[in-house]
Amino acid sequence: MDDNTLIMRPQAGDDLIVWGDSETVYYIVPSESSDETDAGIEVPEGERFAWTHFAVAGKKIALVTSLGNVRVYDTATGQSKEFSTSDLLLRNTQMNDDRLPGLTQASGNLFATINDTNQVADGNAIKVIDVAGSDPNAWKVISFPIRQAALMSPSRRSTRLQSIPARVASQPPEAKACMFGILIHPEAHRSLSR
Repeated sequence: MDDNTLIMRPQAGDDLIVWGDSETVYYIVPSESSDETDAGIEVPEGERFAWTHFAVAGKKIALVTSLGNVRVYDTATGQSKEFSTSDLLLRNTQMNDDRLPGLTQASGNLFATINDTNQVADGNAIKVIDVAGSDPNAWKVISFPIRQAALMSPSRRSTRLQSIPARVASQPPEAKACMFGILIHPEAHRSLSR
C-alpha cells in the first residue's frame, strides 16, 4: 500500500482496526503494532473479498466475496470459516456501490446479514452468524423466518422501520437493500442465547 492508496470504510473492533483499499482488506492490532505491521496486515486471500463490504465483531471480520459468499476470519487465531451458500448467500445487488453501508452489520459476537431468499435453502432473508469462541467449527448460522428485510429508511429521522421485499427477482435493478443498524428485540436475544 502506498501513500496515494484510497482507504475505504475503516471499522474498529476489540483492539482491531480494519479497512479496505482498491485491491484487498487489511487489519492492524494497535496493541501489537510495529514498523512491519503499521501499514496493515492483509487478510488471507484478501483479494477475493469486496474491499468495501465487511463487518467487524470483536477480533473477527466477516468478509464478503463479490458473489455474496461469506467467510469469517479470526485475527486472534488466524482461523477462518467460509459458510455454505445454502446457509448464507448475501444479496448481490449493491456490491459495487461504495456509498451504501453494506449487507452485514456486527454487534458483540454476532454478524447480521441480508441474504438472497431465492438462493439460500430455507428462503429466509435475515440470518445471524454467532461467532462466540475461537473454534470455527462452533460458529453457527441462526436463521429467522423472515422473508422480508426490515430496514431503517436513511431519509427519515424517525425510528419507524420500513419493510422492503427481500426477493431479488421481484425488485427493479435500481432497488438497493442494506442495513443501517441492528435492532434486536429482547425476546429474540433470549432465544439466541439458548
